[in-house]
Amino acid sequence: MESLVPTNASELRALVDAFLLAAEQASIGITQDSIDFEFHAAPHEQPSILPAGMVAIYWFSLNRTCLKVGQAGAKSSPRYTSQHYNPGSTDSNLAKSILKHREMIASIVPDSQRAAVISLSESTVGTWMKAHLTRCNLLVDKSFGRPALSFLETFVQARLQPLFEGRVIWPLA
Repeated sequence: MESLVPTNASELRALVDAFLLAAEQASIGITQDSIDFEFHAAPHEQPSILPAGMVAIYWFSLNRTCLKVGQAGAKSSPRYTSQHYNPGSTDSNLAKSILKHREMIASIVPDSQRAAVISLSESTVGTWMKAHLTRCNLLVDKSFGRPALSFLETFVQARLQPLFEGRVIWPLA
């Protein structure tokens, strides 16, 4: 099965359109005008804020492999902006998962990058993530509520099959 992880803004737009169709069928009133999307190819900049009044679904990918899908409510800006880049910030974050599963990440990077992945540390993993991972953000007005945000997160998880989502698939299929 071909990967459905967006590798450009056009593919991200197609994913958003598929979500909007599913939301319509589920009687969730999210429209094209009420969802913004951002595609940040590697290297990307860490976001500085979660826009006021917005909630987000975001994900990190490496090539055509989705690593992590996350959700940030209106009161969880640090989850959106910084926690995934710092392995010591929370009990669960992408940086910590990358460090724990270096061998798996090394298996999906080009040969020339494998040694760098294996040698990642708590002080270097965040910088490596910004240099090598693509980040996509879907921003929705918080007025749509938690059920709509959860539906969007579930849709994205089902579509992108992230490696680090409550379980780790190793070895890669």
